[in-house]
Amino acid sequence: MQTGLLIFVAVAAGAVCAAVIIFFCCFIIIFVRFERFSKKKYTALAKLFVKRYRLMLKKGREWASEQPWQQVSVRAYDGIELKGCRLSKEGSKRTLILFHGYRASSMLDFCCAYEFYSGLGFDILAVDQRAHGDSGGRVICFGTKERNDCKTWADYVCRTTGDDCDVFLGGVSMGGTTVLLAAGSDLPATVRGIIADCAFTSAKDQLEHFFKNRFRVPARPLIGIFDTVLRHVAGFGTEDCSTLEVMKNCKLPVLFIHGAEDRFVPTRMSRENFKACASEKEMLIVPGAAHEEAYIVGTPEYEAAVSDFVKRYSVCGN
Repeated sequence: MQTGLLIFVAVAAGAVCAAVIIFFCCFIIIFVRFERFSKKKYTALAKLFVKRYRLMLKKGREWASEQPWQQVSVRAYDGIELKGCRLSKEGSKRTLILFHGYRASSMLDFCCAYEFYSGLGFDILAVDQRAHGDSGGRVICFGTKERNDCKTWADYVCRTTGDDCDVFLGGVSMGGTTVLLAAGSDLPATVRGIIADCAFTSAKDQLEHFFKNRFRVPARPLIGIFDTVLRHVAGFGTEDCSTLEVMKNCKLPVLFIHGAEDRFVPTRMSRENFKACASEKEMLIVPGAAHEEAYIVGTPEYEAAVSDFVKRYSVCGN
């Protein structure tokens, strides 16, 4: 009897230890910065994307590598140093601030479109999100703190270019969520519009979708524990910010873009954001495009939608 009890206790203790280890492994993988992800141009998570579109990516990288990028930095509201690269165009009165996605980089997410954006007359500011690339920070916040970083970058552009400039905010995936959430901030008056590609509605919604569809496990208990740890170590929770709530009071024009075959961030999230948006808005759904593939798969439609949007809402011209 005593031996059986000891075995039961040992098995139970082992199960608890295993559960704790699995939880903290999940937490680290999802939220904590990894140098092997943050420093490379292409991450392990993006191998399939890179393999599928290697020729277009190579062409984009070659064009970008020939340009006179300038390294710039700002200090975030919480003291973290944020880094970015700026490509100035002589005589430009437009600036596009670009925010990349989760565990990605601007070179990966935007290199194919850099030449197009430059052709529209934009100065391009491609930033490293916190806990990515050369920027500081240890925890990825899924747009919750990054929205404040977006305002910091917009303020920086306003200081360095003056009032005679049209500023647009662009982002893909987590970067798209970042710029949508930033619409709820006190942005400079020179910000004219937002281009949000495959943005999710909140950290909680995205994590629930991920666990349900990838692992077929109930996400809510796990997310509840995540929130407890996140509030202790990083000062935020997965339910703190929702693009749906921000969009209800949005004053800036928004162009929503999404791939029709996106399974990582479901297309319905952009549809929900579009429906919630109270400001002037447009929507482009690209048939056949998976996650972050809208520009590559639907280049003519994408460029036409962005060109029209920028021309419609620019004030200073170019």
